[in-house]
Amino acid sequence: MINNCIIGENNKAPTFVIDDYSFYVQNGIRDISINHRDHYGWDITYSDIADSEVEEYYYYIDGIYNNVFPHWTLESSIYLHIFHKLKEKYPTIKILSFINKKYKNIGYEAYNIPQSCIVNKIETSKNKVIFIKCCSQADHTECELYLSHVRRWYNYLKNQRPIVKKDIDILYLPRGNIENSRDISDLSTLQSQLIPIINNYPGAKVYYTDIETKNIADQVEIIRRSKIILLNEGGNHGINGFFAENSHIVVLGENGPGGGYHFQNPRPALIYYDSLKRGNIYYHVPYSSSVNTILNILHNVVNGTVTSFVAPAVNCWREDWRGCRTCNEKKWRHPESLIQLDEKN
Repeated sequence: MINNCIIGENNKAPTFVIDDYSFYVQNGIRDISINHRDHYGWDITYSDIADSEVEEYYYYIDGIYNNVFPHWTLESSIYLHIFHKLKEKYPTIKILSFINKKYKNIGYEAYNIPQSCIVNKIETSKNKVIFIKCCSQADHTECELYLSHVRRWYNYLKNQRPIVKKDIDILYLPRGNIENSRDISDLSTLQSQLIPIINNYPGAKVYYTDIETKNIADQVEIIRRSKIILLNEGGNHGINGFFAENSHIVVLGENGPGGGYHFQNPRPALIYYDSLKRGNIYYHVPYSSSVNTILNILHNVVNGTVTSFVAPAVNCWREDWRGCRTCNEKKWRHPESLIQLDEKN
């Protein structure tokens, strides 16, 4: 008999918990899909079988936007951190991911997960699939726990390359041409002008993350070595800015489309605030800025004569822009948002 249900919703009790990670389990899965819904979760089709019939074990973490680098990185790859614990429970378990992407592979590499442990299709219906609780940056529940998971993942990556010297004066991270999810036409001309200039700038480095990175821990090391970082809004800022420590970060494109989405949900906002806590200072400039304007900003950052960006509190988008109860009760803002969490850790 074929059954259909939703699994991994944020309002349902998990099948089991390891540390503070919640997991949901189903045998005999034939198909997995995902749709927008208030409580998230995956749509599954299955024919339930007994544990004695199970031949393959799969771990599934891919969310609704797993074909987008920043979403998969901050909604899925952070849960590679617990894969080794699942292997203790299920020694032959593999990661199931229907879409293969380079940015997924660099995450697997950081956790020493070989390609033999990655499958892109359900090889047999005689399976057991273990789902992490479905994660979205638009989820306004358990935000402190989410940030704890992100921090744990970040600390693991930086500890892979523990000795870091600030020996890169300016790091430019151009937006790559591989696996992009949206076109940023305003950036292309500006970027083509900036690359040769930064390449010839004393003490500067241009690093193409989508081409050069084989292991995301290497990318984290390069970012942490940099005194000043130039990048653009979106995933470039959300991921690479978060990796930085005690750096000055110039963000092209200001806060992103529509005036910025970094502060309309608490999860990405808390990630931004956590970056500030680690000593990073931000400067947001529009794509319409001239190359000379950007070079002047870099010069003024070096000389300490430019005003930094002041991060706003969360402006929650939910409930007709009045904000949801969680946001209204928490009143998320930097640095007060992180005090209680720091006391717990």
